[in-house]
Amino acid sequence: MKLGPTATTILGSSAFLLLVGCGGDPLYSSGVDGNKPVSSYTQSDAEKFCSSEASFVNGRYSHQQRCVLNSAGTTTSNCSASEAELRATCTAAYDACVADATKVKDLDPSHCVAALPGSTCQAKTSELNTCVSNLASALDSILASMPSCSAFTSAACSTIKSMLQSTDEACPTLKAACPDVYSAID
Repeated sequence: MKLGPTATTILGSSAFLLLVGCGGDPLYSSGVDGNKPVSSYTQSDAEKFCSSEASFVNGRYSHQQRCVLNSAGTTTSNCSASEAELRATCTAAYDACVADATKVKDLDPSHCVAALPGSTCQAKTSELNTCVSNLASALDSILASMPSCSAFTSAACSTIKSMLQSTDEACPTLKAACPDVYSAID
């Protein structure tokens, strides 16, 4: 699974995947005209979209929440471990993350800005906005489902791993039609 900068930033160095939504009003809006195709983005449009996305992500998830997600990614990499090992892995990953602010950094919009101008992607801004919203909804679900490290079980490991893997399907249309843009916002 290839991870973009948003996933890597939020989940840290042991990243898995990012953010799945269920209809309704989008959580995120970039402020760029929703009908504007990415292929017609100017540098200014790209900077506006990407800066808005970075502000949204950075403001939505506290350092502690990012550390919970980081520990989820680390712990679910080996669900066949004993429950004692899972709990120890989770605790070690969480504690190391909390102690080291560089483990999960704020999202930097520069990667996103570099990918958008000149893209041939015909997706509209509204589709990008929906993708970011879907990804945020997925992370919110993972955060709501993640047990404390002291209560981490094999069943929880499988559930959280499945949730992390399903985030790759948060934006199937955009991912298939515009992989360069998807990797820039994921």
